Amino acid sequence: IWAYSIATGLSTSVIRSANMLSIMVIGETLGKKGFSVNTLAASAVIQCILHPASLLEPGFQLSYLAVLGILTIYRPLKMILQHPNPILAHIASVCSVSLSAQLFTFPLSLYYFQQFPNYFLPANLLIIPISGIVLYSGLAMLLFCGIPLLHEINVIILKYSLMLMNFMVKFFSELPFAITDNIGLSFINMMILYITIASIIFFFLKMNAVFLRLSLLSIALMSGISMLHEYRIQTQCRWEIYHSDKGRIVALINGKTMHLLSTPGLYRSPYLTRKMKRHWNLDGIEKINWVRLDSPDKAPVCIRIFTEINKGENEKVLKSIIGKKKIHEEHADSFVQGNMPLSLVFTDSRTN
Repeated sequence: IWAYSIATGLSTSVIRSANMLSIMVIGETLGKKGFSVNTLAASAVIQCILHPASLLEPGFQLSYLAVLGILTIYRPLKMILQHPNPILAHIASVCSVSLSAQLFTFPLSLYYFQQFPNYFLPANLLIIPISGIVLYSGLAMLLFCGIPLLHEINVIILKYSLMLMNFMVKFFSELPFAITDNIGLSFINMMILYITIASIIFFFLKMNAVFLRLSLLSIALMSGISMLHEYRIQTQCRWEIYHSDKGRIVALINGKTMHLLSTPGLYRSPYLTRKMKRHWNLDGIEKINWVRLDSPDKAPVCIRIFTEINKGENEKVLKSIIGKKKIHEEHADSFVQGNMPLSLVFTDSRTN
């Protein structure tokens, strides 16, 4: 296992997998159960001792949650979906694995990436068997490296398996409605969603009405929080500052509309959009208006946008942020700040 891990470069995900398998092998050697939640927990503890920062990595969290889902609900799902036909039974087994992993990872995926793959089930039905071929071919390369003929055959199998797997991934990703995007899920709602999922699972496993009541209570609580969040979005009125080495942007936010007053270096910047997408989604921003601050004829537009949001007299703040040289003095004096709360959001190449 570790020889293969070293051959592949000892990436974090490979070390994590090798760690899990090593503990499983040690447990079987000692006569313990092959793989259990305790084994998974021991693997996570060892990983955190060796690399404490991995606890905060999305890959670490998602991989352990996926394995936890497979360990806990794969067998019950397989029993529900079992079929006497061997081909359909294999399909049911793959579906059970996919559903188990997806059920435990999708709340965290929504929180981090704000999107959901709609075709994950048919994609996994095809990709999981191919990934098994890729894995075994990679292991076989270590065994057959000294036998030229077998090594060449194995390389061909590995090459075309990888090509087929990449083709499948690309095919499903380019289908219409492949992804549901811009799903804003807060940390609190994510935790409540996990409580709801756990309650439903325990209800079906234990058939105890207490877990059903807890799941219904969690759904009601999440709905209430979502309604309050929507009200806050509808009534929000503030401005933020985004700063990087390429320039700075003043964001004027009114409800679900945001006006970005940008210096030339960041005007319609894909970099800024990519970095701030999650932040804007959580704030419910649906419409973005860009205004470039490099010529005097753009300044009146900025003034009009700013005065539409709030009234007041404090032009010094924005003059110090944007700089007098970007706007004529008479235009800069027309900026108003009013009573809007100031929220500073800094982003540069060193932050995620």
